[in-house]
Amino acid sequence: MVSLLFGLVCLFVNLMLSLVLRRDRLAFAIGWAVLVLVNFLLTREASVINLILIAIGMAIFLIAPLWRYGLLATVSLFFFFQLRDFTITTEFTAWYATGFVLHLVLLVAVAVYGFYTSLAGQKPFGGKFLEE
Repeated sequence: MVSLLFGLVCLFVNLMLSLVLRRDRLAFAIGWAVLVLVNFLLTREASVINLILIAIGMAIFLIAPLWRYGLLATVSLFFFFQLRDFTITTEFTAWYATGFVLHLVLLVAVAVYGFYTSLAGQKPFGGKFLEE
């Protein structure tokens, strides 16, 4: 849910700034700066290195998926990145394992579906691959 909200907020900020400023690159740069500032103010340790890391992270999170590929890629990226928030365990009977297992099953399902649709009807592991 957080990944959908963050993806929509990033898209909304970028869209509103591009409508107001009439220049896409300037709007994207200002939106990136606003998100870097907000994330920097929410961190516990205020240092120059932390600011640089946040700026690089926001650039990676925004340039490739949102500006180039769209909302679905951005939401998917944040959903995959959200796995770091769960406690990873191999004991599936633990009380904290439910969130991790559910998230992992969803990630694997999305990856398998993406792999299947990228083949466009071809056989996944058959055909000429084994003959060569």
